[in-house]
Amino acid sequence: MLGCHLAKNTIPSLPEIVNGNGVNIYDINGNRYIDLSSQTCNLNLGHNHPVILNAVNKAMNKGIPYFISGRFKNSFFNELAEELVNLAPIESPKVNLRLCNGSDANEDAFKRTRKYHKENGRKIIVTQNESHHGQSSETMSASGKHFPKELYDYHGGSNNFFYIEPCNVYRKPKNISEDEYIEKCTDNLKNLVYNRKDIGGLMMELIQIDAGVVPQPKNYVKKVEEICKENDIIFMVDEVQTAFGWYGKIFASEYYGISPDVITIGKSLTAGFPSMAATIFNEKLDNLCNGESEHTHGGQIYPCIAALSNLDYLQNSGILDTVKEKSNHFMRHLEDFKNKYKQIGDIRNCELIFGIDFINKDGTDNDEAAYNTYNNAIKNNVFLIHLRKGRKKNVLLIKPPIIINHDEIEYSMNLLDKSLEESLR
Repeated sequence: MLGCHLAKNTIPSLPEIVNGNGVNIYDINGNRYIDLSSQTCNLNLGHNHPVILNAVNKAMNKGIPYFISGRFKNSFFNELAEELVNLAPIESPKVNLRLCNGSDANEDAFKRTRKYHKENGRKIIVTQNESHHGQSSETMSASGKHFPKELYDYHGGSNNFFYIEPCNVYRKPKNISEDEYIEKCTDNLKNLVYNRKDIGGLMMELIQIDAGVVPQPKNYVKKVEEICKENDIIFMVDEVQTAFGWYGKIFASEYYGISPDVITIGKSLTAGFPSMAATIFNEKLDNLCNGESEHTHGGQIYPCIAALSNLDYLQNSGILDTVKEKSNHFMRHLEDFKNKYKQIGDIRNCELIFGIDFINKDGTDNDEAAYNTYNNAIKNNVFLIHLRKGRKKNVLLIKPPIIINHDEIEYSMNLLDKSLEESLR
């Protein structure tokens, strides 16, 4: 049986994909799907983008080795480091490129934060409930996903984390205004910082995917930044899922107008080419020694080449200038769906990241409607993401490659409408 030797947590459930181009992928039977998932939110430039393929093929044809130890100099490594620190909205930035994925990057940020506060013993890092910061022991401990208690007995991690509620305007109490709610969230954080003297850092996602696609309000994020800086708390922004175009910016932090102490990146850094991640941080956090946070396959030549090509395309092609119009195009359709189908309670987005929130008549989460729509969408040849791994199983995520065009948006929304009709009527 195919897959019989695989660990049960790694067995794929979707068709075998054999080809891809732009926003289109093709399975082994020749069926075409439009990919609104960007393959777990990695492919900002879609499948097999020519600028990535051309750059990598050019290097291969020159005979550039596909693996070189980090002990050797690497001009692409240095060039990428310089490019990232020039682009990042961080004061006096340094960068660690010797990382492979978002878990590595977030752990690197935690290590630097705790070492910075080593003398005063401020080990606690604040994160948000229902956040997702990775799948290593420490990043699972950091993620406020409320795993079953028995999982904490063997997944490890320091558990030196404190979880706060995200600022979820959609789920705010009905008796207060949005501004009052944001002020309440801000006051809760202020009180926490005042009452606890062991907080060394705070990490947040600017849009919480696992919490049901919850964008953090801009004025709330700015206030969080202010609180952190006033109290010498290291302000870390997990941009593994938001950097490199989804907000119409290289970094979502630019969209929010903030300058964190740390930004962690991965996924779309290489436009989905072989894995690479990085941590960009203020020079005061350049405190780790050799052997404390560098990985064998981190910062290899070909991922660096892909990342440089990705950044060049994002800055010089004009693609970022198209994101807002594409976002509006999607939202016109999604708002129409909300008006058409009473089971859709909310549509949330930040530019090209969208969440469809399904509810029952009493306003409670409607997991079944989300699950059925997801499966019908696959039958109708469009891939979305169902947030079944978090608590918010009633939300579908749409995160298309930013290169999607007008006709592809129309086509995909027609398929989604058909899927909603089959699921909800």
